[in-house]
Amino acid sequence: MSEERSISQQVVDYALGVKFSDFPASTVEKQSHSVNDLLACMLAATSLDDTAAKVAEYASRETGPCTILYNGAKTSPEMAALANGVLSHAIDFDDSHDAIVHPNGIIFPAALAIAQYLGDVTGEEFITAMVIGSDLSCRFAMALTCDLQQFGWNSPSLVAGLGAVYGAARLMRLDEGQMKDAVAMFMTQFTCSGESMSSKGSVIRTMRDGFAAQAVVQSVMMAKIGMHTRFDTPIEGKMGFYTMYAHGNCDLSRITNRLGEFFEIENITYKPWPSCKTTHTPIQALTDIIRSEKLTADDIKEVHLKMHTAAAMALDPFEAKLAPQSVAMAKVSMPFVLGTIMKYGNVNLESFTDERLADPAIKEQGKKITYEYDPTWQKDKMHHVDMTVKTTKGDFFRHLETSMGGTGYPLTAEQVKDKFFSCVKFYRMLKDDAQIEKLYEASMNTASLKNVGELIGLL
Repeated sequence: MSEERSISQQVVDYALGVKFSDFPASTVEKQSHSVNDLLACMLAATSLDDTAAKVAEYASRETGPCTILYNGAKTSPEMAALANGVLSHAIDFDDSHDAIVHPNGIIFPAALAIAQYLGDVTGEEFITAMVIGSDLSCRFAMALTCDLQQFGWNSPSLVAGLGAVYGAARLMRLDEGQMKDAVAMFMTQFTCSGESMSSKGSVIRTMRDGFAAQAVVQSVMMAKIGMHTRFDTPIEGKMGFYTMYAHGNCDLSRITNRLGEFFEIENITYKPWPSCKTTHTPIQALTDIIRSEKLTADDIKEVHLKMHTAAAMALDPFEAKLAPQSVAMAKVSMPFVLGTIMKYGNVNLESFTDERLADPAIKEQGKKITYEYDPTWQKDKMHHVDMTVKTTKGDFFRHLETSMGGTGYPLTAEQVKDKFFSCVKFYRMLKDDAQIEKLYEASMNTASLKNVGELIGLL
């Protein structure tokens, strides 16, 4: 009888063995959409995120073949991954998965740097690496049966980074041993403190994916030249990932269930609003009520939410969320986001500025938010909301289980294109409309590119 393969080995076998031809057309289409979505978000962040300028300046100190999107400078793969990775989640508009992970925010800037470093990466190779990275990121998140915040960790970049290193290793054309080396080096380099969620002035939340992408690229490049660092069982081991961060609270069967047969990119959702996804069903519910009942801010006396305990990331501590001191924290603040809707009628990229942070009217509207958590709601109800809006015209109720862009409620083709163009108009080195159209088409058809460098050549 042959020895049963460990989960860690099954993941390596998958990352090395899956082929582009194994992907259904829908998987390729969704992954290309994520390339398009991430690229748009990153270009918008070049003028909407102050931190990006400082990181780009730092990354520009080195030289190399890889492009920093912020300023067009050429730098090393590691520094490009850092600078571009900071852009990927900076405006909190990138794709997400209901397991609480942004599965492409780390693999995309890492893969982009590796592709430019290698110089001969085809669209099919690039999409294959992206699918591996995003699929495993989702699966690693799905395996958690607890909130890592209770142990002091911020989970999205931890699981997305771990998934990304497998995809990046595949793109770097590592062999089995080298892939294992890269995983061990990544796990020893990168972490993410949960303190970022409660420190109201910190911008770490916008930077975290940059640090992870840098560690991913550095790990695979060091593995390529021969660093024997591999762990036997980095995922399920006695001191492995889920022991380190989750204290063993996990269901590892979720990692391997239909691995290589079904790709979790199929369950990715794309954001219509540039804020934490936890805020999206409340945004949808409040917007629907205000529009259908023709309410003004003065009509509204209270907005009461009943939500899953996961919503605590956007509600607690309430006083800190009520007065966020950075754009990064405003995006994960329920009172700021809903206060903005009550005051201005919508939430968009223009909603998150220093001027809006200082707007006392938004804070006053945010004070109308009250909330409770239902401890009986399981993870499948993580984005559900029961909203009661008490007004001078009466009380109005909405129950929502998903929002626009969520599972079963996809953005239309027109909305996808509108999002791309609305983001790219903030690119600090803006091109004309014809060039933006070419960039849109190329990114939506990444798999057909003979060389992924063509994508960067359009910037």
